[in-house]
Amino acid sequence: MTIQETLLKNGFYVGKLEELVSDQDQFNRYSDIIMNYEYPIDQWDCFYPLRDPRPNGIEFHKHQEQWPSIIPLADVPARDKYCAENGMTFDQKWYRLLYERDEIGRIKHEYFRGLTLKFVEKAYPYIPLEKVRHNDCYALYDDNGCFISRHRDGQLGKFMAIIIYMTPAETWQDGGGEFLCGTDVDQNPVSDKIIPVRGNFVVLDFSRHDAWHEVLPVKNGFKRWSYLNFVRQEGQPGSVEDSH
Repeated sequence: MTIQETLLKNGFYVGKLEELVSDQDQFNRYSDIIMNYEYPIDQWDCFYPLRDPRPNGIEFHKHQEQWPSIIPLADVPARDKYCAENGMTFDQKWYRLLYERDEIGRIKHEYFRGLTLKFVEKAYPYIPLEKVRHNDCYALYDDNGCFISRHRDGQLGKFMAIIIYMTPAETWQDGGGEFLCGTDVDQNPVSDKIIPVRGNFVVLDFSRHDAWHEVLPVKNGFKRWSYLNFVRQEGQPGSVEDSH
């Protein structure tokens, strides 16, 4: 089957980087720049929505002003302490890089969005590339409790998500953070565990499907870097017109 047939049949596509990248050295160089840059702490935030497992516990999602699901990186230690001392849980924790300056921003806007468009052209040839809008970031998971529990994102607005992994394979060393996805929790098709290292990428389709997905807990000191892009079509319901 073609990339398009596989994606639209299964609801996801697991690929190898050479399908998108003609110059591996360039990809390695850009990934190394992103991973090794010394970012200011205020250029990160953390997806860290709290859950109260007790009967009639706090409904944190209804109190976003007091308990936001996304917090500055500097506030993570306090939330870690609150969870530990009060028996709270959470269903995801990971860091998003907000830094857009200098070469970092250029690499995201010109290079990684270019790779995204290359995939869109193969899998969604009926969508004009000039109508594609990006909601993207660099994402980092570490072994301080980072994971995402199994969930679905919903289809409104976006037609696909692409995740391109940047961390060198030799640093993984049973580092966890594997990605799993599927179109039905109880039936195939379900992906193998996708090792989150340089050379791998995965795409979820939202044009026909709403694939579930999860990230297993990161461990053993691994730093799980990726480029994440939720891709929309301009003019579609829920699209973000100013994200291009």
